[in-house]
Amino acid sequence: MKKLFAFLSVAVLTFSLAACGGGNELNDDIMDDPDIDYSEETLTIWSFTDELQVQGDVEYFEEQYTAEGKEYEGMEIEYVEIPTADYLTTILPTLRTGSGAPDVFTGELDMLLNFMEGGYLANLEEMMKADEDVDFDETKDDFVDFIWEAGQDTQDETLRSLSWQVTPGGIFFKTDMAEAVWGSESGFPSDNTADDYNQQVSDWVAAEKFDTLQGLIDASEEVKNHDANWRLFPNDDAIRWFSQQSDTPESWLAEDGLINADRLENEEVYMEAVADLYSEDLDDSLTANVGEWSGAWYQGMGKSFDSADGTTFQTMAYSMPTWGLFDVLEPSIELVDDNGDTCVEDDMTDEEYEACEPKGNWGVASGPNSYFWGGTYLNIYQGSELKEPSYDFVKSMLFDTDRMSERAENGDVYARKSIMDEVTADYEGNPVLGGMNHYEFFVDEADKISLDYITNYDRTLDQIMGDAVNDYKQGEVDTKDEAFSDFYQELRSAYPELYRSEGLPYQD
Repeated sequence: MKKLFAFLSVAVLTFSLAACGGGNELNDDIMDDPDIDYSEETLTIWSFTDELQVQGDVEYFEEQYTAEGKEYEGMEIEYVEIPTADYLTTILPTLRTGSGAPDVFTGELDMLLNFMEGGYLANLEEMMKADEDVDFDETKDDFVDFIWEAGQDTQDETLRSLSWQVTPGGIFFKTDMAEAVWGSESGFPSDNTADDYNQQVSDWVAAEKFDTLQGLIDASEEVKNHDANWRLFPNDDAIRWFSQQSDTPESWLAEDGLINADRLENEEVYMEAVADLYSEDLDDSLTANVGEWSGAWYQGMGKSFDSADGTTFQTMAYSMPTWGLFDVLEPSIELVDDNGDTCVEDDMTDEEYEACEPKGNWGVASGPNSYFWGGTYLNIYQGSELKEPSYDFVKSMLFDTDRMSERAENGDVYARKSIMDEVTADYEGNPVLGGMNHYEFFVDEADKISLDYITNYDRTLDQIMGDAVNDYKQGEVDTKDEAFSDFYQELRSAYPELYRSEGLPYQD
């Protein structure tokens, strides 16, 4: 099995910092030196994504705070994007020493535990309570519960991080393919000219086909049986979000702090499900065997894609979160002209192609359980000497409701309930989804999400188990017994303090 040197180096670093007593006893002063000349300063922002630039957040802050006549007139903004794979191994040593550390930095949810244990996050709660423009209690009530909960320090429950967005996921699928496969079954919507047809199909598919992990396997077989060149999913990665089949999944750790046997039993079921979907031979495989983020993976979101041997395949469904709709799916979908014919860019003039519209043949349905994928949290470095402008940058994204309402037009789903009530009420429907209101769907999914199972071991343990699953499905090990044996070996190497000597599946 692959050794997880990058992940393990992060883990070792994290725990060594905690052992050094980083904690959150660091100075929580929220006021800058009154003699600071901000025109001589640079506010540094680090992120694993370019979204704060692309969505205009940096530009908005400059207009409101650093332009001529503004509070921080002349202050420069330095935005540094670091690839996600390198983010933790780059930022943790920097935060530890403070040398060259950013003033503001982002993180995904599972990164926050590393930041909190190291004592690197300023007291956002104290800053909010000191801001006469912000009603702390009212703001707290307006945030989606799990987003607020995620930003609270695990040691003292002080708020230190927040995200402006929620990123629950669903299963996006082509309704015309669903109709072709299941249209004759009982209860399937019969009027495909109805204004809410895509919604009706989505509701039916969620209840009848996507409600369990086994249901997804059965649906994959039914799609392939309908047409030998059709597949439900592009690859078996699409079902990883449903490995626990519960809105309150088992944590990697049991109450005694050791590896959770119940979690591993669920992983065993998932391992077998992946093996049922996968075959190296595409003719036998229940998925299209195209790698996530590959060219063929994107191409399959359109009408079809060509396999390596030239065979044309069609893929029905993709598991993706909120941002997947606009950043991934929408740029790749099938477009049609006024006659309903598929638009082919190479065969059309620029003017003709620009006149094409989404076919509107996509729906979105819930799967066996709710899940979230990603989410960007904002943090202020405890050691920053520019806490006031740092806070105002965070404020411009989290507490400026006018800006948030404006920004919501990009389709993002916001963590502020009042913003989503406003946006959802005025929304006329998504053309990609045939007029469905994706906001309503994702707000409902967000309400089901629990964080009780999250630990700071998740990223590494998910990767170790992922390697075991891949080895089993590809036949690199013959049995689940061998797959779990390899998992336990990696677990003992990475986190010997988590291993228990009895009570685990397939344990020697």
